[in-house]
Amino acid sequence: ATAPWVTVDDTGARHKARNGYCTQIGNDRFAWFGTTGSKSRLNFLELLRAGHGDYVVNTEALAYMRSRSLAGSVIRMLAEHETKRFADQAAWLAHLDRLGIAALKVTPDPVLIATEGALWGSVKAHGLLTDTVIVSDDAGQFDVGRHG
Repeated sequence: ATAPWVTVDDTGARHKARNGYCTQIGNDRFAWFGTTGSKSRLNFLELLRAGHGDYVVNTEALAYMRSRSLAGSVIRMLAEHETKRFADQAAWLAHLDRLGIAALKVTPDPVLIATEGALWGSVKAHGLLTDTVIVSDDAGQFDVGRHG
């Protein structure tokens, strides 16, 4: 919540005969490691929520969606809907389905980009990474927020 910078990286990790990835987040004061089945941007944003499971459509989420070229009509639907916070993934995906976003077959994938945005919105809603710079090896999955 208060670190001015964090470094991030991931590497392949095998656990219980299954391939996965170990992600490291830390700086000169702490180190955190998490092993998951993915090394995607979606996965990284889930990890940045620091245990929170919600999805939030707020100013930061909408700005993220715009920066990733989500269609303006989809952004408007999400921005204008009265419900902005969803308790978990099931509630979020059901919302996208009700709005007809899940049925869209366009590029970029509107469900993926909207979900990444709502995860970023959750990070920001919980006061995490307020002014933090995320330092990485330039791997695309880490290019969120203030990145270096």
